[in-house]
Amino acid sequence: MKRLLLMRHGEAEPSAGDFPDHLRSLTTRGKGDVADIAAEIARREIVAPCIITSHAFRAIETALIMAGVTGSGHESVVIKEVIYSHLSLNQLHLVLEESAIGHDNIIIVGHNPSLTSLVSHFSKGLWGYMAPASLAAFTLTAHTWSDIDPSCSKAEYLLQP
Repeated sequence: MKRLLLMRHGEAEPSAGDFPDHLRSLTTRGKGDVADIAAEIARREIVAPCIITSHAFRAIETALIMAGVTGSGHESVVIKEVIYSHLSLNQLHLVLEESAIGHDNIIIVGHNPSLTSLVSHFSKGLWGYMAPASLAAFTLTAHTWSDIDPSCSKAEYLLQP
């Protein structure tokens, strides 16, 4: 059995002129919201030995806060640039096959609109829009990450700040 946690990065600084989008950082509120969600995951005694994030600074910050608060450790964070662009189910399979070998609990830190789309897909429409710092948890009956799809998923819970 696998557990997949899909998380949107925390609230980020607004876009500013020519400043590159992928370099925006979390706001103070965003950092606090992520820490609160991470504390709830730790309270539920869920340890994810692999946290896969996009290369956007706000997503890396989110992943590092999650790793620190949940006890996974910063070495558990894996950066995958493809998560920054539109992350389809096929791309998710590839990312998990490359990075999640040997791990049953995984956190993916990503961006909208693709994260909302994946959450809606795996929850079979139960959950929709993913606000900043929201986390959706799924149990998957698949034996390998390449076998996951919505037919083997069970929506466990949705955490929002």
